[in-house]
Amino acid sequence: MESNMKNIVADENLKWIFVGGKGGVGKTTTACTLALLIAKSRPEKKTLIISTDPAHNTSDTFDTKLSSSPELIKGTDNLYGMEVDPTASQSSVPNFGGEDEQEQEEIRNYMGKLFNNLPGMDEAFAYVEVMKLIKENKYETVIFDTAPTGHTLRLLDFPNIIQNGLNKFLEIRDMINPMMNMMGPMLAAQSGNDFDYEKMNKKLDDLVPLVQEIKSQFQDPTKTTFVCVCIAEFLSLYETERLIQKLCELEIDSKNIVVNQLIKDSDGVTSKMVFESKQKIQNKYIAQYENLYSDFYLVKLPLLDKEIRGTNLLTSFSNLLTSSTNPTNSIQEPILDNKKLKWVFVGGKGGVGKTTTSCSVALRLAKERKNVLLISTDPAHNTSDAFNQKFSKEPTQVKGFDNLFCMEISADISKSQMPDSVLDSLEQSSDFLTMGKKLLTEMLGSCPGIDEAMAYYEIWRLVTSMNYDIVVFDTAPTGHTLRLLNFPNILEESLEKMIKFKQKMGSMVTTLTSMLGAEQVGVDIKNLFDQCEEYLPAIRKIKEEFKDPEQTTFISVCISEFLSLYETERLIQQLAKLEIDCQTLCINQLVVNDDQSEALYNHRLKQQKKYLEQIDDLYGEDFHITEMPILPQEIRGLEQLENFGKLML
Repeated sequence: MESNMKNIVADENLKWIFVGGKGGVGKTTTACTLALLIAKSRPEKKTLIISTDPAHNTSDTFDTKLSSSPELIKGTDNLYGMEVDPTASQSSVPNFGGEDEQEQEEIRNYMGKLFNNLPGMDEAFAYVEVMKLIKENKYETVIFDTAPTGHTLRLLDFPNIIQNGLNKFLEIRDMINPMMNMMGPMLAAQSGNDFDYEKMNKKLDDLVPLVQEIKSQFQDPTKTTFVCVCIAEFLSLYETERLIQKLCELEIDSKNIVVNQLIKDSDGVTSKMVFESKQKIQNKYIAQYENLYSDFYLVKLPLLDKEIRGTNLLTSFSNLLTSSTNPTNSIQEPILDNKKLKWVFVGGKGGVGKTTTSCSVALRLAKERKNVLLISTDPAHNTSDAFNQKFSKEPTQVKGFDNLFCMEISADISKSQMPDSVLDSLEQSSDFLTMGKKLLTEMLGSCPGIDEAMAYYEIWRLVTSMNYDIVVFDTAPTGHTLRLLNFPNILEESLEKMIKFKQKMGSMVTTLTSMLGAEQVGVDIKNLFDQCEEYLPAIRKIKEEFKDPEQTTFISVCISEFLSLYETERLIQQLAKLEIDCQTLCINQLVVNDDQSEALYNHRLKQQKKYLEQIDDLYGEDFHITEMPILPQEIRGLEQLENFGKLML
């Protein structure tokens, strides 16, 4: 098959093009370049690029400030861009409760915060945008610049989740229709609103064919395709393999792989050219890091001429975290010497070396502490690959260590895996509730945001049982991690609202229970409210510990490039708003000297040859494999994107 992207650019029937892969492989650059090529090839038609990653980079790449509504990209006539924003305006939030204006305003403010901060809202709102686009049909082609692999797969599986949920919900609706027809006027009077049950039913019925249409289009290879972006490294290749397998399960077409950041020796590129340019760029941004974060611990780590996998190499790398004689360039003071520290979050932009850093920090802490737990909260887990050891959702001892354990948060939920209290109130027999329990457990396992929710549940378990001296988190890329860290605030406010309105809600349900009979309803309302009051102290304890710099800190991992610098700045600002300590930056992948440059160049040529051969063996017959070179400059702005695009064709 052709080794370029002409097949996609020339196919005018394609409506939906998803561009995704592991963090840091050049997804945004590839998506923006592809969108530009398609727009230029169809000057009479509108093309739209949508960023679904909560840590958006499309604005930075195009040098155009984008918003949550489609806007024309500067310098183009028919290319539009938008960045999905789950922020809900107060006007879009419906009325809840009575007629009290202050109460209505309070609830709208709360619902707005909930929509903006709840894990999974990015994927949910991206799906809402797809629904709008199908109904409006304004754009000929839509390109998605997606979040890293795990969260993107949840977005693509969302049509199945919604369809299954709707089908189950409609079954429940049919069961309770007679009751609701009788109860509708009473509920309207109780809530102070116009409760139009027939109107709600019609909206549900209208939604079914739209969801089916989205699913049908996503599974139609003439209308939808997925471009897998990777680099010639083990972790990226392994994640690409898992991604393609999952796309097959979802019946989503994928016949294009873009391999980025290759050294093309035949093009006359020399080690001196490549790495002199890299050093020039990195020195520029190191100076900016030092200027912006002069009061931080800046740990500078070299780009090595080998892949860091396995305990031995990770241990060697971990020693670099404390190798500097300058205490401000070491994790010794902020991390190792702080014996009160309980929670260490390691995060940053995709592809900057978060997993390597978090594993190394955990190894280093294992020398200082009694028991250390490393938790991966990224749905596309890499900790097993980094240690060359299979981990699961339960803490597993790392080979070669007595006091280091690792686990990977699993979003696969069955009733037995859920917190005991979640369904305790639904244990009584009732056809309605049996179906409700089944629906809940089926939908939760694949729902966007479930990874962050389950990660928070594990934190809650650890707080209540704390068998480890210290816990290190290998987190998902920036946007999703910020949602996890803000989860205690959202949960606390939600429980406070439930407790505050308990009397009003309780009286409404009591009326319903008395009419139907307690056995038929099968829900112990008092028990539910009692559980809210029981959980609140534990949630406040987590929130308090997260805001205590002696107990919690965040290590921001970055590289010396514009997008990473910019995302790090936004991350640190958000952490400050959340009152979470961050005083350590690890700047990864630095080229230090000419001797290192030559060794790196030779290693990279050897490594990419090995993995390109594997990619060709796996996908050469069935995929278009486009090989893209590493360039001596950063790719930003239309001119450089156009030049990059010429290499794709």
